[in-house]
Amino acid sequence: RTFPMPRRRALVLIAAISLPCIGVAVGTAPHFDAATQEVVDVELAFTHMFNQELKKILKPNEPPAAKSVKPRACQGQPSAGSRAVFASFHKAGVYASGQLAGLFDAQHNFYYAGMAKPYKVPVVVFTRNAFDMILSGYEYHKACSEGSYSAVLPAMSAVVAGQKLPQDGHGVIRAVLLAPRLFTFVDPIVDGETYCGYLERLPFTSGIAVEMLRMSAFPMTDMLKAWRCDRNENVLRVCLGELVSNVTTTVSRIAKHLSAYRSTAQTAGSIDEGKIAEEYTAQFKQSKAHASTYASGYDRHHAHTIMRSLDLYMFNRSFAVLEKIEDCAGTVPADAAFRGRQEQ
Repeated sequence: RTFPMPRRRALVLIAAISLPCIGVAVGTAPHFDAATQEVVDVELAFTHMFNQELKKILKPNEPPAAKSVKPRACQGQPSAGSRAVFASFHKAGVYASGQLAGLFDAQHNFYYAGMAKPYKVPVVVFTRNAFDMILSGYEYHKACSEGSYSAVLPAMSAVVAGQKLPQDGHGVIRAVLLAPRLFTFVDPIVDGETYCGYLERLPFTSGIAVEMLRMSAFPMTDMLKAWRCDRNENVLRVCLGELVSNVTTTVSRIAKHLSAYRSTAQTAGSIDEGKIAEEYTAQFKQSKAHASTYASGYDRHHAHTIMRSLDLYMFNRSFAVLEKIEDCAGTVPADAAFRGRQEQ
């Protein structure tokens, strides 16, 4: 099966992401170590791509959007008091982190975007392999499981005519507006359609491309910023796959982290790890209604092959950078995905 190669217009996205971040904005680019600079480059590229392409559509007579040389400032989170903080990102264990927060008597930050200053309490941030997140998001949003994705979207012609993007916290309207302009193999949305209905109607490759574009706005930029802002010893990053595959070991790892950085005299032995693991397992089994499922209509290896091909040809491997920094094993490793591509 051949992969649909991008046509001329799609190269706009490649240029937006692959050009060096040496923009025309006033200011001097800060110095980062190599790993952080790679993250910053992707973060700035995503932001500039949306600013530039949206301006072409909504404000075509204005000069092109300037490219920033500085990433977003690390913004503060609400005070955690004396309780530990559990947090996650959309499609990376939001409900799992909330369940464990309750069992560990911790504060839960539903969606996370990094800290301006390190908390004085231990922090546990749940994350996930980028490509597993994309596939999970595609299946979950296609099922019309949340209001943000099942509401009828405004007509794109009206959005363009109004020259203003409506409130779009999850990046849905941005993705729907830009996808047909950036990817010539993606059909436009029709008036009166929902985002989930749009994904359901599109062929798999087109739908995945739209979801990758949406995720590059939310939550991927928040994940990149959080990784850049939270490189502190009291922050423990936990891959969702670890928790799913081995609850007992993951709970023990969290308990030790909380004990090591807790300001009270609590020790690892005072946390009943076995009870927490047992209660979490029971809660997880009861909450499958929210858990993302994978359709049986396609092979997961082939799905990962398509996502990595899109990432390579259309996003300049930006999602692979996120996969590398989060260091979470995917359900289909990169080498296996591309081996599967060669075999087809």
